[in-house]
Amino acid sequence: MLIGNRNSLGFELSPLSPTWKTRYVPEKGAWAALSVWVGGRNLCRHIRSGADYVHEALNVPLVPVADWFYRSWAPLELEERAPEYPTGRTPHESLIRWGDTRPPKDFSDDAWIDARETWWTRHFWASGADGAQLPNLGFLRQDDEFIISWKAPRFAGDRSPSLLEAEGQAVVPWAEASATIVSLISTVGGWVTQAGLPKQFPWQHEALAHGSLLEALAIFTGRSIDTLFGLAKVTLLDQLLTWFGLAVQATDPGASPLPQALRDLPPHPTPAVADLLNLLNVKTLSHDKDMTAWRDLRVLSRDAAESAANPEEAGQLAACALRDAWKLPVEPIGEVEPVLRSRCGVMTFDTGVSALSERMMTGAREDGNAVVLMIDAPRTRTHWGRRFEVCRALGHLLLDSTRGGAIGAASSPYAQDTRRRRSGAFAAEFLLPDAAMAAVCGGKLDAVVDPKAFGDLMEKYGVGARTAAHQLWNRGWLSGPGLRDELIDHHAQHSHGAGP
Repeated sequence: MLIGNRNSLGFELSPLSPTWKTRYVPEKGAWAALSVWVGGRNLCRHIRSGADYVHEALNVPLVPVADWFYRSWAPLELEERAPEYPTGRTPHESLIRWGDTRPPKDFSDDAWIDARETWWTRHFWASGADGAQLPNLGFLRQDDEFIISWKAPRFAGDRSPSLLEAEGQAVVPWAEASATIVSLISTVGGWVTQAGLPKQFPWQHEALAHGSLLEALAIFTGRSIDTLFGLAKVTLLDQLLTWFGLAVQATDPGASPLPQALRDLPPHPTPAVADLLNLLNVKTLSHDKDMTAWRDLRVLSRDAAESAANPEEAGQLAACALRDAWKLPVEPIGEVEPVLRSRCGVMTFDTGVSALSERMMTGAREDGNAVVLMIDAPRTRTHWGRRFEVCRALGHLLLDSTRGGAIGAASSPYAQDTRRRRSGAFAAEFLLPDAAMAAVCGGKLDAVVDPKAFGDLMEKYGVGARTAAHQLWNRGWLSGPGLRDELIDHHAQHSHGAGP
């Protein structure tokens, strides 16, 4: 039996009747030879010590598998990054990096380890294996994607399997992956019931859910329930939901710009920045009939990004499509904020709020306005830094997925990785397009490594050294990363900083 699709996500099951002694309830029913297919690869293919042939499946009890998916469903559906640490698109690499990172000043060593362990148990299959030999899988949803990564597991015993697919990653549409997981749980539940075992597992008779709206909101934003009430400065649930822009009967905690932006802010945001969240709701709720161009541009941009292989390419393709539509293949973009208002229908507001790491918030509603709220931060105090963050906001508005007809994002070190990388690539390509670099370089590699030529490029296109150097490297106009870093360092030595 194949549940799902071998080319995306599939679970191939061949029922087994154990001839070995079963010790407790999870082992007594629903055994199967299991093959897990991800992106066309069978992650259960293995050999055993001393054997000269390949096994296509692992013999496992399916009850722990189904039970883990059920218990982890809310985090898998809603938790796009760890609340305490800026995890990225690669779950295993994020876990390793977190383990090598010292705790921040407001965390004890034990609390830091516990936070990492909590995230691991929610997103890594091994935490629910209950002794079964399974592939070492990590699962993470970001936007409409379900990211699955794997590394070689470590099994005890001389006869342990050696999995042939040792390391990799694949991306599956969330709608498809979630349907496959739901079907797996349902199938296992049916097998357990047929085996005559008591209905002791809720997933044998209950549908998957993420709990109450309040619980879902806490997971989605990465905040405790008490913190949410504190941010809103209210005491009643209906007041809290109103502050967040959510209806009492809502089922999606992200159906408003405010919670989407909040999940991109640090664990302890600057208080004045947190106060701006409600302003984001207010500004996007109003509806100006003349400020609607961003909706059509959004269709254009998302269509252009459809074929992208990664977030960076999606941002680049969208920026190229927008420039082509405006017939500006190589011309510098002038003052970006008037351009956003006149051509995109996006309004920018100075908030007067100062912060260290938070730089910008943006949001939109399909039946309202698209807005950018600028925050006074070290990066946005520079001309090129402000330009970059305004264009990053445009990248969010044109490319981010909607939830409940709403878009929301913020720029900070804790921003969700997929959106941050895509919007950053959009801003870099929009301000300094590949076609322009080709013209300036005359089609020659390393043509702008001369400090004056590099400085002229930054000045003409209104970008900082870091943006220009990375854009040149990413688009293949520098022969090595060392040259990129030298350009950034040289500019930092002869100015107040390398800039975005």
